[in-house]
Amino acid sequence: MQNWEEPAGCKTKASASTWSKYGNKRTYSPFFYSVDAYDQITGKYRLMGLNPTEGSSALGEVAADRNTSEKYYFEGRLNWNRQFDKHSVGAMTVMMVQENLFSTKGGSIFEALPERNVGNSGRLTYDFDERYFVEFGYGYNGSKKFTGSKQFSKIQYWLGVGFAEKFTLETECGRFQR
Repeated sequence: MQNWEEPAGCKTKASASTWSKYGNKRTYSPFFYSVDAYDQITGKYRLMGLNPTEGSSALGEVAADRNTSEKYYFEGRLNWNRQFDKHSVGAMTVMMVQENLFSTKGGSIFEALPERNVGNSGRLTYDFDERYFVEFGYGYNGSKKFTGSKQFSKIQYWLGVGFAEKFTLETECGRFQR
């Protein structure tokens, strides 16, 4: 197996996380007692059961309203920056995948409908002599909350462009120079 080396100026990062929660409701029917007789001199007393056939010394069965949830998240990032003489270029992309599973009212986590979200966003940057800057950004997001042909039908795509100039480095702005 060959070792992979990152190209010059390239950095990668990946992260993953998971979270789960399980909750249920159990009931308890305690025995209730009342003092039937009490001797104030000796301090002895006798108890009388108020519900001898209805109480229980153990927890009841799991109620049908248990709640479960799980979340999974993965993110991968690739970042590249290089400088050529007075030119600097850069690129970054981030990929995200998320899944949420929710089950309530007695359903099993295996019966839960998943909510899946996928996204990719990134940017391309360029600057000349640390004076003039251009940046292009994009994003692509989708969700799998629908079935069949409607999966990812609500995809959102956006594109952005930005320009900037650092006036403090311009000779025409002599009073702003360092």
